[in-house]
Amino acid sequence: MRGFASLGDTSAMYPCTLLALEAGLHCRLAGRVDLPGATKRPLCREHLVRTRAPEILMTNFIRHECAQSSEWLQRLSEERRRMVRGEIDSSMRNDAFIDELLFTLFSDKVTIIKKSVVMYSNRSQFKQELGRVRNLRDAVAHANDYAANRDDACEVCETVRIMDNWIEQFGRWLSVSKEGLHATP
Repeated sequence: MRGFASLGDTSAMYPCTLLALEAGLHCRLAGRVDLPGATKRPLCREHLVRTRAPEILMTNFIRHECAQSSEWLQRLSEERRRMVRGEIDSSMRNDAFIDELLFTLFSDKVTIIKKSVVMYSNRSQFKQELGRVRNLRDAVAHANDYAANRDDACEVCETVRIMDNWIEQFGRWLSVSKEGLHATP
């Protein structure tokens, strides 16, 4: 799979360049595309894949940190626990069950990780930044004009930088054994 990540300012004319990366736990450079070229193209599969990466990594991190679903379920509000359990029970009755964690929303995963022992950074900032990532993911998924003008494109680049920082952080957390999970300054 391929995805996009931001590199930063590459010319006076454009606020950023998007890099095509190989998706996965550890991404690597596969090509480059200037932002104007990316915004003029129709919705790319690569944009959608890249914006899904944080949620996939959050899911993997939660599985890594919580051996049992009861551990991460306790981090959700009572209302969300009831809703998730209801969806799980319904899928089991309909012989459609796959994985309990797949019934959580993006915001549920943010809530779960916010309460993690490794979450040493500002939790409200984490929630705000991941909210921006979720909004970008939703805009890309629904083929909105998420970078229709220069200001929007700059905001997308800023959000992609935030997303990449969290992808990198989730990767670091996942590379640590469960016993070694701890908050680091």
